[in-house]
Amino acid sequence: MNNFILRKNWMNIIDDTDCSLPDGSTVLVTGAAGLIGSEFVKFLLCYKKIHNINIKIIAVVRNYEKTLSVFAGMLNDTDDLDFIVGSIENFAVKTEKIDYIIHAASNTSSKAFVNNPVEVINTAVNGTMHVLEIAKDKQIKKMIFLSTMEVYGYPKKGELVNEYYVGRLSSLNVRNSYPLSKMMCENICVGYCSEFDVPVVVARLTQTFGAGVDLSHDQRIFAYIARCIMNHENIILKTEGKTERCYCSISDAISGLLYLLNSGVSGEAYNVSSDNTYCSIADMCELVASKYDINVKYDIQDISASGFADTLYMNLDNAKLKALGWKSRTNSILDIFADMLNELYSYVERTL
Repeated sequence: MNNFILRKNWMNIIDDTDCSLPDGSTVLVTGAAGLIGSEFVKFLLCYKKIHNINIKIIAVVRNYEKTLSVFAGMLNDTDDLDFIVGSIENFAVKTEKIDYIIHAASNTSSKAFVNNPVEVINTAVNGTMHVLEIAKDKQIKKMIFLSTMEVYGYPKKGELVNEYYVGRLSSLNVRNSYPLSKMMCENICVGYCSEFDVPVVVARLTQTFGAGVDLSHDQRIFAYIARCIMNHENIILKTEGKTERCYCSISDAISGLLYLLNSGVSGEAYNVSSDNTYCSIADMCELVASKYDINVKYDIQDISASGFADTLYMNLDNAKLKALGWKSRTNSILDIFADMLNELYSYVERTL
């Protein structure tokens, strides 16, 4: 891997993490061209080289052209990375043995939640059923289902949200096609665990970013802020930015998934979020703008058709994950932006 920033991140995870994958393991990763799925695959490629062990990686993707871009410069480095191009609802696995599954495939487009809710539900529910059937047939050792903080609905301001918090979500709000389908998938996972002894763990991730973000296509707020920094343009907020949430660095997310693969209790859920990152969108923008010498401007608009969630307060409690031995390596939200920007600047330099 010729990306110094990513390689440094993966080396830090390997050094700080007590988790390990056995030699000869086969790992299936769905959504392998997405942010978390692709970074997990890249980490595994680094991990197997550092430890000089054989790990077979099967990466499920929808768009092979995008995949070639995501893994540019890495596809000739290993004979142990195979791609399956197909729909998450019906892709076929030919290998006889699968030990671990990271199910990261999901539609995360806010506009799709409103404009294509049936497709969002179908991808989530039928895709997860299909993956769980594979997990059952292959008698895997552990599967991680990537869920979302949105299953908690809208907690009250000031509440610390642990895994047992029961939120409220209206089934008559079309935008809830995403969190409600994720809740259904969680229950399906618990059902397969209870009825068929499939060892599946739910990871409830908060918004995750860092090195590896596709700046040209990602439309989420952190990517927009990064583009403003790189172009030295003011950040324009179309809302008051009152939503408060935790964030998660890619490094913390990957190491958290490793701990869940090793020690997560089947049939249970774990919050995954970085420490010291809880803030409002407005405060995050002001903090980053001050650091990088740009300004925040407000142009309040009606964005109801965008699919963005209403104002929420999502302070995730990650104590349950820490009880497994995991620890966050993030000191502030600025750490995550610095990691993302350093990787992006490094990419620009490599392509000049």
